Amino acid sequence: MPVNLAPEFRPLLFGALIEALRHAAEAVVRCGTDPADYPAALADFDRTRATLDAAGWGASSTIDIDPHRDVLQEALSARLGIERYLEAETGDHAEGQRQRAHKRVVEIERFMHDAGLVIPSVEDDPA
Repeated sequence: MPVNLAPEFRPLLFGALIEALRHAAEAVVRCGTDPADYPAALADFDRTRATLDAAGWGASSTIDIDPHRDVLQEALSARLGIERYLEAETGDHAEGQRQRAHKRVVEIERFMHDAGLVIPSVEDDPA
């Protein structure tokens, strides 16, 4: 199922995917010298990289959700949790941050809805 990647959403999506790629790379490093640990860690890294490739690293205007659903679900859910946390910050100094985070929350939730991904509830966000 192809889903449109709005130009203003692409940086947010790619930030989430690059963060997921960083986590996948760290998992490969943690495998150490045990060859039994590598297949799963490398497969996760390859799935995330393939999702970046499918979205054209920001150059494409659509992405086919179905083969990349799991990676997108995980990466965007993690980013949504971060943005919700920033949106809930208190104090006068945080007003601009709250507004920017709210905008990103709306963008992520809109994309997840359009893509048929599960939008995690606020209660599911790690605190």
